[in-house]
Amino acid sequence: VLYDKLFYLFSPGLMSQPLIFTGFIFHQVHLVESKNWSLSAWASLFIIYALVSVATKIVTGFLVDRYGAIRMVPLLALPMGVGLVVLSLSSSLLGGAVFLVLTGITVGFQSTVTTPFWSEMYGSKHLGAIKSLGASAMVFCTALSPIVLGWYIDRGTSMDTLAMASAIYI
Repeated sequence: VLYDKLFYLFSPGLMSQPLIFTGFIFHQVHLVESKNWSLSAWASLFIIYALVSVATKIVTGFLVDRYGAIRMVPLLALPMGVGLVVLSLSSSLLGGAVFLVLTGITVGFQSTVTTPFWSEMYGSKHLGAIKSLGASAMVFCTALSPIVLGWYIDRGTSMDTLAMASAIYI
């Protein structure tokens, strides 16, 4: 896998959700304060996020069986990307709800598509090693993300700018 050029092309997309969402959730108090939202109102939106994520996992399972994971991966982060644009452009808590709903779709999508994707791309002979590599990369991204976003926040970059830059990355 490490010698396959496609691995390096797919990895940034597969790692975008853990990289970006972790950073925003780690710095969610700063996000909520910058938007002038109530922290308790923001927290209540996570129920919707969780329900959407679970429903997406169920639907995505059927889609992977029908169309294959390789065809689905390019679409994986797009809902969160749209959610980040909405988050960037909106001061309303409704914009925050849209961000969490669309991110819930991406999270549900990713958790369902990733393993079948590795299997379709590289077969099942070394699936354990491939999954462990992917999991290690994901953990690295989730560790790096709060540091990078915090660095930008400390230098005065607004959460709206970070959200739009993240959407552009996606």
